[in-house]
Amino acid sequence: MHRRLEVLRDPGRQRIARAVAREPLTPSELATRGGMSLPQVSRHLARLREAGLVMVERDGRRACCQLHLERVRRLGDDLLTALFH
Repeated sequence: MHRRLEVLRDPGRQRIARAVAREPLTPSELATRGGMSLPQVSRHLARLREAGLVMVERDGRRACCQLHLERVRRLGDDLLTALFH
């Protein structure tokens, strides 16, 4: 839980998470829409993936990223559990 919250503290990662919550997007599409460079988007996506917040589906060479909604939903429950145990 701490790791997921830490990853989501960054405004750039928050923008990416919001974008891929709405629809699957490629890193290039995220860079264009978010006004970031492709390397910046790749670094943010790597952190989001490591925290288990973003899933990547590959179709040949094309990689689409989507928010792992269930893990984001569980953040509230995980936080309450951590506070009371």
